Amino acid sequence: MGRTVREYTQKMAEISTLTSKKAYEYILSHGEYFEGALPSTALPRGSLVNFLTRVSKGKKWCFWNAQMLTMLQPIWGIEYYEGVGDNGVFIGAHAWNLYQGKVVDITWQDIPTEFEALQALPLEKFQYFGVKIPYAFVRDHNPVRTRSVQPLLFSYLQEKSSTGLPLAPEALMDVDPRARGRLRLDIEEARRQYAEYGEWYEYVFEPMVAIAQIELTPIWNQLRYEDNKKKIGETGKMPPAFLHFNDATQIYKVEDGVHRINAAKDLGYTHIPAVASHRRTYPPG
Repeated sequence: MGRTVREYTQKMAEISTLTSKKAYEYILSHGEYFEGALPSTALPRGSLVNFLTRVSKGKKWCFWNAQMLTMLQPIWGIEYYEGVGDNGVFIGAHAWNLYQGKVVDITWQDIPTEFEALQALPLEKFQYFGVKIPYAFVRDHNPVRTRSVQPLLFSYLQEKSSTGLPLAPEALMDVDPRARGRLRLDIEEARRQYAEYGEWYEYVFEPMVAIAQIELTPIWNQLRYEDNKKKIGETGKMPPAFLHFNDATQIYKVEDGVHRINAAKDLGYTHIPAVASHRRTYPPG
């Protein structure tokens, strides 16, 4: 049982870069397999209505939905899981909840999705393979507190390790309009670049990039460095740096953010948030 989700996790562990690779490897070694899901009506009376009308976000927001359901319902022992899910239409990174030992998946069951056939699939066809992240960690890193919607497994594993501390990203929408602009893919421009050059570039938000994987250059403005160091030291957060990922060397080069990355490193952080450009050689869209 669970062959599909386990095989997908194994494949992602083989092809992913450093941070994601460690997460998928952790899922492989510590993951639990679940088949089927409870109908959301199995939740305590009133909790589902309260959740859907107050904080649910909709399709592709599984991390927000599952984290916030965990936050709203701690008294009922609703647990939070991250890993790989398969609903028969889509397979990939996913977040869900566990109630009385059974999966409850608000995102796929109760929130409209772009998969028209999804609602017709029986719940027993859903498969899940992932790990539980403790309530205390979800409470301290939930989207309302961090102002950022993201998977928690990367930062959870980093906190469990003794190699350093994770650096929390500030909200992209609030901090840096350049980040917001770069993450918005201009599909027509991407198609033009592919037609002319056979390649195009996609910007991806990566919340946990290892500083050891960055080709870091020295600072050139001491005042800017000191200002970044003071802000990061006081808040434990930084706006995302801009990087370029080299597929051949598996190394990131800094496009913008050398002072804040150096400051974070000198403060003892091992990972930073970034918006990274990736070279694509397949047709966009």
